[in-house]
Amino acid sequence: MPPKNPSRSWRLRLEDMVSANRRIMAYASGVSFEEFEADDMRVDAVIRNFGVLGEAARHVPAEVEAAHPAVPWRKMRDMRNVVVHSYHAVTIKTIWDTARDDLPILLPQLEAMLDELDRLEEGDQC
Repeated sequence: MPPKNPSRSWRLRLEDMVSANRRIMAYASGVSFEEFEADDMRVDAVIRNFGVLGEAARHVPAEVEAAHPAVPWRKMRDMRNVVVHSYHAVTIKTIWDTARDDLPILLPQLEAMLDELDRLEEGDQC
């Protein structure tokens, strides 16, 4: 099990995941694959945010993962490991496809988790 950082709550990590997801989707929208591939800064920004997404996913507690099995926790962590440790094996096509096909499905799942936390916190304050 990866070490947990007690100085940063998993809720903040979830917010990081939502933010990184939105950034990736924004950077990969409005351009063709060819334009994306030719834009080193755009590609680098997307890869960096995949790293953020996967690193934040590493710090979500096991019980939260178990409560949300439809979220691809393992795939997010694996993508982070590939872009950080096996960067030479990363294909821009894989980055592109994941950004365009998978993240639009992931974002509402993560946002729903934040909404659920908000409702729970509001209930605690009553």
